[in-house]
Amino acid sequence: MCFKKKSVLLIFLICILVPAVPSWATDIRIGVLANNGKELCLRQWQPTADYLAEKIVAHSFEIVPLDFDEIETAMANGRVEFVTANPSLHCH
Repeated sequence: MCFKKKSVLLIFLICILVPAVPSWATDIRIGVLANNGKELCLRQWQPTADYLAEKIVAHSFEIVPLDFDEIETAMANGRVEFVTANPSLHCH
């Protein structure tokens, strides 16, 4: 799936699911698999976070670049509310 399609799908899912996040949780952290480095990941995904913050003003959005090894721990520790990664990732 190309980057633009992934962004649109993520935006759609977040718009549906953000109302389920408690209203006191103003910061929504989105974990993104950073296959090509964390800096590139931030450059590519920051426009998505900015767009979401513009459209859903009650929340701020932060992109959290993650390596394969960091995703499961970040989810388990509540470091991120959402994760976008390729479908081959299997968490326990």
